[in-house]
Amino acid sequence: MQRFKLNLSVFLVILLIFSQFGSVTQAKKNSTADKPEAPVNLQIPKLAYDEDSITLVWEKPEDYSDIVDFNVYMNGKRVGSALKDNGGPAKAYIDNFYENIDKDDFHTDILIHNFTVENLKPNKSYDFYVTSVNEDGVESAPSEKIVGKTTAVPEVFNIVDYGATPDDETKDTKAIPAAIDAATPGSKVLIPEGQFISGELWLKSDMTLQVDGYLLGSPDAEDYSRNFWLYDYSTDERSYSLINAHTYDYGSLKNIRIVGNGIIDGNGWKKDKSHPTIDELGNELPRLAAGNNSKVTGNVQVENGKMSPLDLESESTLGILAASQSYAAQELGMDEKSAYSTRSSLITVRGVDGMYYEGITQLNPAFHGIVNLHSKNIVVNGTISKTYDANNADGYEFGD
Repeated sequence: MQRFKLNLSVFLVILLIFSQFGSVTQAKKNSTADKPEAPVNLQIPKLAYDEDSITLVWEKPEDYSDIVDFNVYMNGKRVGSALKDNGGPAKAYIDNFYENIDKDDFHTDILIHNFTVENLKPNKSYDFYVTSVNEDGVESAPSEKIVGKTTAVPEVFNIVDYGATPDDETKDTKAIPAAIDAATPGSKVLIPEGQFISGELWLKSDMTLQVDGYLLGSPDAEDYSRNFWLYDYSTDERSYSLINAHTYDYGSLKNIRIVGNGIIDGNGWKKDKSHPTIDELGNELPRLAAGNNSKVTGNVQVENGKMSPLDLESESTLGILAASQSYAAQELGMDEKSAYSTRSSLITVRGVDGMYYEGITQLNPAFHGIVNLHSKNIVVNGTISKTYDANNADGYEFGD
């Protein structure tokens, strides 16, 4: 009887151990099942870093149905949430949409797959990983870890030091190129606060153009070179852009950044009579004249083989630089339609390996906005395009 009691006790202990083990195993299985999948392909895009910030991007996992956000970790410490703590020009509009427009929760909530880590120290390495987060706040396992490094503090070439003068009618077409020519590899050419006027500019490898002020394109056709052909098979001759990074030796130009909180204004068209448009947040948005090849120069006529004068002040003339360039081409003998194709775009990039745009606002191009041709490793990060309703004013183009 005593042996039976002992055997029963041993059996009960073993049963208890196995039942607890089974419970722990099942709990672990349930815990794993409740966790969302981890993000994949975490990386730092080409040139998406400077002396005090690094931008991360990643992809959502194959099963993302339960994911509502992503947490970002630096050196093992959480530094923010992609959805809640991220900045950028679209954030206020996204928040307003879900709060004030999508009131019945009809639309699927978006996921943001990027994060800019700021206030870092120069020339220093940092470890990063990202986790997925579900509606209950449960985090996934960490993504793969990557190491990012900020740059050293760059040498700055301020255009004012080379003769540029802000907030006047003087063109700075000599001063700004002088600063670019002087810039050393890895340095910044700074357009500071204030308005500066310029004709065409040419960038070179391993430089940053930082626009913190207002860069206004010259309204005069003679400040932009001609003989630019958009594609190899093009039949329409164009003028070069306000800003150019251009080579037919593809890849010989590399690592160029255009950044800043300023505005690059092509000075292409007049404002529309219904300007400005008010957006859903109550902000003013420019509305530009919707011109075409006949309206751009107004009432200009060809009489006895000569052009009547161009009057930019006339209400019938809708263009500014667009009008000047169209008029100049017609004076050289082009027909109205062909002359209209000679307008400048805002920025043209050709043959560049590594082109980075961040923060800038593009405004009012005479032709297209930012055109990227035969180039690779192009990154666009948090920029704004204000080109409505200007004719042909595509925001970004990627060709060939």
